[in-house]
Amino acid sequence: PIYGVDGEPSPVGDGEIYLLEVAGHGVARADLRAASFQDCADHVRGFLAALDLTGVTLVGHSYGGEFAWRAALDAPDRVARLVLIDSSGYQRPADAWLPEEHKLREWPGAQYGYLLNSRERLRPALQLHFDAPISADQLEEMYLCCDNAANWRAMTALCRDENGTREHELAALAQPTLLVWGERDVAYPVERVARRFERDIPDARLVVIAGAGHYPHEEHSGAVRRALREFHLGAR
Repeated sequence: PIYGVDGEPSPVGDGEIYLLEVAGHGVARADLRAASFQDCADHVRGFLAALDLTGVTLVGHSYGGEFAWRAALDAPDRVARLVLIDSSGYQRPADAWLPEEHKLREWPGAQYGYLLNSRERLRPALQLHFDAPISADQLEEMYLCCDNAANWRAMTALCRDENGTREHELAALAQPTLLVWGERDVAYPVERVARRFERDIPDARLVVIAGAGHYPHEEHSGAVRRALREFHLGAR
């Protein structure tokens, strides 16, 4: 959930970029079965403290966006700017959950779903989030994440913990915030979610990426990189 695309120019000029792998995302085999959104936000905050980083532009995508804004609330002395890409954060009505999310939230044995995973099962679920056909590399990356037992259990726990428990605190965010959203995001639609973030966060600006789904930083990386660079350099 932390932004980065291999081989592309830095969106922050000469600044340093740290890529942090958090529970439920990536391929690390740490045992994080009890992961919650606050656990992951605390992990981000702890990382910033361990490296004694200040003046940080914190970027997060999807669940990673919620980890980021929670960390920004809890460590305002370290986080100077915030970028949320198609982020979670609000209580979702029952009809807003996608089929695979319903399974993760409601099925008794969902934490063992990694045993049933295959590339063929994952392809249609992943394709929902992209406007263009997904590539073999994108499918393989997701498969490796979902084939990791501890990682799958963490993702199941996070899906069940997505309940908008701190949405009422968004008005307290003091950091300048860039909202980057895929026009065709089916998980967190622009009108229902992005516009709400724009209203609730005092110093927020929304950029909608045309023709993108839930992963605009992958589908239209150049446009997202330009938005990040303009925001990072302009908000100093």
